[in-house]
Amino acid sequence: FYGNEEEVGAAIRDSGIPREELYLASKVWTDNIFQGRTAVRTQVEKTLADLGTNYIDLYCVHWPVPGKHVDAYLELEACQREGLIRSLGVSNYALEDYTELMEHATIKPVINQIEVNPFLYRKNTLTFFESQGVKIQSYRALRDGKAFDHPVVVQVATAAGKTPAQVLGRWCVQKGFIYIPKSVKRERMEENAAVFDWTLDATQMAKLDSLTSEAHLATFKELYRNNQIEVNPFLYRKRTIAALENDGVRIQAYRALRDGKAFTHPAVAELAARYGKSPAQILGRWCVQKGFIYIPKSVQRKRMVENKEVFDFELAAEDVERLDGLTTGAAIETFRDLYRKCVNRDTPLDGTMDGVKMDITEDDSVLASGSVDPGSSVPFGLPERRQSWIWYALAP
Repeated sequence: FYGNEEEVGAAIRDSGIPREELYLASKVWTDNIFQGRTAVRTQVEKTLADLGTNYIDLYCVHWPVPGKHVDAYLELEACQREGLIRSLGVSNYALEDYTELMEHATIKPVINQIEVNPFLYRKNTLTFFESQGVKIQSYRALRDGKAFDHPVVVQVATAAGKTPAQVLGRWCVQKGFIYIPKSVKRERMEENAAVFDWTLDATQMAKLDSLTSEAHLATFKELYRNNQIEVNPFLYRKRTIAALENDGVRIQAYRALRDGKAFTHPAVAELAARYGKSPAQILGRWCVQKGFIYIPKSVQRKRMVENKEVFDFELAAEDVERLDGLTTGAAIETFRDLYRKCVNRDTPLDGTMDGVKMDITEDDSVLASGSVDPGSSVPFGLPERRQSWIWYALAP
């Protein structure tokens, strides 16, 4: 998925560093997890070939793909028995995902890679995995630099004579989490690595611990109550949208403007001319009038200004209906073919949660499943404490 294994392999060969002095880690991505055990093994073999090694130190299951992640892990266990992998890990696992896995697995994962930083310090989740002997590997430990100017972080950094990045990194290390910052700049890499020859005192640690407020947890949970899916007049999946909205999940529309590919469509162009607006504004206004969260993107200022000017006019009901009709059966089928390999993304929230797994039926309808038998028909639902991003299409 990250597309760098061949380059890393070349760098290893050029470095002259003995293989036993390196620790190499990778993961199997969701599409291969979904395809099954053969695809998982194929990916492991490709990783080994690209890296130019006969074993890898750590291999992770990237997402707990419903109905698939256990088989993926079992295949990695088989690879481990054959000496292809030294250690196994998981990523983005919640408590119930781990429990489901261990009902079948014979080897515990050594790590669970989840987001951890002082602003998202989910004690219940962390305590559970630590009790199971599973180490926590923290991604976004530095919050992508977005907390470097927070007053508490700055105050602690000044007192310690360190940078904000180093304070956040040291907090992570001192908590016992595996710290994996990332940067493409050498000077930042060196800065981020300088967190092992000093300590934060108890008062400073407590200040940082307190940065995870109930408001922060609520924001984190709310983020995953929004379902970001492609929505536009050419891909208007009514049943998917209705089901999610019925469960209180807001729809956030990406590709609302279809990357500009529909600007010349006769219906869009005719409405744009009649309303004195641009085609982009017509598509954006349709999205807004439907009640979706509209997130157009552009790198050009004039386009940004144009795209946001969708709140001072309104499309007539018959024109909205005309745009609704642009979604054809062929468009739905194309979408299904594209996304058939995509999966539900479960969110590891704080504490113990009743999980809802999403599965796909023969007619591509998404059904919820939990304690019910696979394939049985149950009401579609997302419980308050476990929301999901759903990438499957319901029947239109």
